[in-house]
Amino acid sequence: MQLDIVTVHLSDFDGLKRTFASLESMLARRQFRWIVIDGGSVAATTEQAALMRTVSQRAACFLSEDDNGIYDAMNKGTSLADADYVLYLNAGDELHKGFSLSELEAELGSDKPEMIWGTCYERFPAGALVRTKTRSPQLAWYGIPVNHQNVLFRRDVLGEKPYSENYKYCADYDLICRLLKRGHVYRTAMPFVTYERGGVSARNFADTMAEEELLRSEHFGLSPRVSMAITCLKKINAKIGSLPAIRRLMRRWI
Repeated sequence: MQLDIVTVHLSDFDGLKRTFASLESMLARRQFRWIVIDGGSVAATTEQAALMRTVSQRAACFLSEDDNGIYDAMNKGTSLADADYVLYLNAGDELHKGFSLSELEAELGSDKPEMIWGTCYERFPAGALVRTKTRSPQLAWYGIPVNHQNVLFRRDVLGEKPYSENYKYCADYDLICRLLKRGHVYRTAMPFVTYERGGVSARNFADTMAEEELLRSEHFGLSPRVSMAITCLKKINAKIGSLPAIRRLMRRWI
């Protein structure tokens, strides 16, 4: 099994440093190709400049130019990917030490699912980690059932521009809903990534929920009233889930 890892980045030098550190040993063993799409970041320090030089040298493909947002950048990365599977690991995300491509290939056998969903870890600001399992694909009507960076996508089902730029925060949810209609998912207990709690979607919660409501209607035919009720529940979950101990309990059922 061949893997391409796509990382999109814009001025998050600390995040990019963490991502690179998590990939460095596997890059040295040539276990995957790393594709980095930078949105034209300008280094403000010699350390940042050195990091960008190192990343550009170690990545199989490195592109730095203005773009139209994160999903445009991810589409650019996809167009450069030609492996069997693609993993989107954005700046700040870390490949988990327990991830093993050879072990995953042995687990799959001859199966080549359209999507492979792993287990990931959510890091809270104070450093606490919460293990995050995927939900059943049957619960996609509630919201995205898997963290986007926790999915290996089979390259041939993505096309050239898998992410709709009509959405600012939820094109990943849209993509997963579309793929669920056409293929099957393999879920594994293997950890794929560690990600930081409080990403772009969390920081723009109201706008994200508005896009989710549109997608629930489009993909599952839910009425606006039902979709708004789900949003209210998710707002409550977001508030009470801000404590790691509560979050661990919540992730057992929702």
